[in-house]
Amino acid sequence: MFARELSRTTAVMVYGGTFLISALSFFTTLNGLAIIVSYPLAIIGSLGFQGAMLGIAWSLIRIKRNRMTYVVVFATAAIFSIFFSYANFDSKLRENTRSMDARNAFAKVGREVIEERSSLAKRARLTGQYQLDRLSHLIELEEEHGWATLVDEGSQDLFVQSVIEGARRTVKAWSANEGRDYHQGSGRGIIINYLESRRGQSRMLLNRVNDYVQWADTIATRVSERDSVAVQFAYVNRVVIDFPTSEIEMILGRELPELKALPQPGEFAEKATSSQHALALVIEDLFSMNPLAIFSLALAFAIDAIILLVALAGSRAISDVDSSDFALERVEEEAISRLKSVSLDNPTILSERLEENLASYRIAARYRDRLSILKDESRALEQGKRIVIPNSRVAILESDLDSSGENNPGSTQKDRSSTKIIIKSS
Repeated sequence: MFARELSRTTAVMVYGGTFLISALSFFTTLNGLAIIVSYPLAIIGSLGFQGAMLGIAWSLIRIKRNRMTYVVVFATAAIFSIFFSYANFDSKLRENTRSMDARNAFAKVGREVIEERSSLAKRARLTGQYQLDRLSHLIELEEEHGWATLVDEGSQDLFVQSVIEGARRTVKAWSANEGRDYHQGSGRGIIINYLESRRGQSRMLLNRVNDYVQWADTIATRVSERDSVAVQFAYVNRVVIDFPTSEIEMILGRELPELKALPQPGEFAEKATSSQHALALVIEDLFSMNPLAIFSLALAFAIDAIILLVALAGSRAISDVDSSDFALERVEEEAISRLKSVSLDNPTILSERLEENLASYRIAARYRDRLSILKDESRALEQGKRIVIPNSRVAILESDLDSSGENNPGSTQKDRSSTKIIIKSS
């Protein structure tokens, strides 16, 4: 009786467990499907996946042969269920972290863009200050001694050379216009006017660059992960737009190399903007295999794998309870029921009931032995082997058959031989 109760309890737990786990898988698959299809279609699809998986799992509990076919079909349905369950877990777990990751990533790239332009502007500021100082020195030299155009003759300083060459062209143009040579002496003249115009231009360029440097440094401190990507983009975009490219090129005397492009907000999505975008993000996480994606995939796989494992383990647990003992358990229940209804004060009736119980036990025992032999023979035939039954067991079985024949006058030798045909005595 205990074996049968255990079998019933095990069956209830296995069937109930697989159903509950399948219900969990249904909702995770449903939410994953709902990302890319309408909710009614997601319900139909989830019911289809889980119905197929649950039906196969329950079939695996009952059947003992050709299980591989069922397992393959189960795995095929489980692949889709696992993916959409993963999509659900990944989207839920990354709902908050995705936004923070996007902000951090944009802030990092945005600061690099600002830093590159700010470094160029600071380099131009130092160069512009040097140029301004040299122009002031040339003006003082021209006022005090004259012949400033001969200073640093042969120098490798391209800026000084360009200033001197510009002053010479100015003198040559004046001489051609006036029809006489220009006397280069101390004091103010056309050379000082030219140098002062160059100094004014350099000061204007320097002020423009200096203002940009101060403003860019301020903006760089405002680019923070606490702000949304849109807010950060507004800051970085302003720095890129206001970058004084022409002024810096004039100060440095060369074209600037290609700078880092402005990062676009679409490349740093804080959340999905459409179902297609949501699916793209889920697949992107799957291929990037970040820790949360790995955890989501493992969790989705575990849920559907448990359904199959519980079904296989449950079928093994149920089959381990020998069904041949059910007859004895049934007789035991009947015997207990009969004895409870008999009074101990009436020995005759008690004796009759006990004899009936003994007879029932004998019949159930013979049934159990015969069923066990049939099972052993069936397993041997499946494996292509012959099973050998010990002589003692055959003797017991023959004794039981004889006693059965005595109790059953209608039984014949033919019946007994047909029963013993499966016995291979040693």
